[in-house]
Amino acid sequence: MLEVRMEDRTTTGPVPGKAELTELVNRIEQAKRLVSTDPLLAIAQLGDVTDDLGDAFDGLMTYAVMEARQKGYTWREIGTVTGVAHQAAWRRWTDKGVPKTRKKDAGPELP
Repeated sequence: MLEVRMEDRTTTGPVPGKAELTELVNRIEQAKRLVSTDPLLAIAQLGDVTDDLGDAFDGLMTYAVMEARQKGYTWREIGTVTGVAHQAAWRRWTDKGVPKTRKKDAGPELP
């Protein structure tokens, strides 16, 4: 996994690289083949893949939010595109290392 830095802050969730995403797809395909012969094993494998996909998604989303903040987007804009109030977006991603405020030249904003 790649390590992402923004102004000396590291995300708590790693950003998946191409190899990690390919591995997840391969694991899904393997579980799909198991459904007809060993459905319980397929269910167990899909459960593991689901957890790993969630981690990959979370890392990538945190990185995207960091980039949006770096580029001057507000918490209101981020909340709108993620379907939550700006306060909820602020709480979710500042807990993961995204700076609470934008770059100094971006101007004032509401939390």
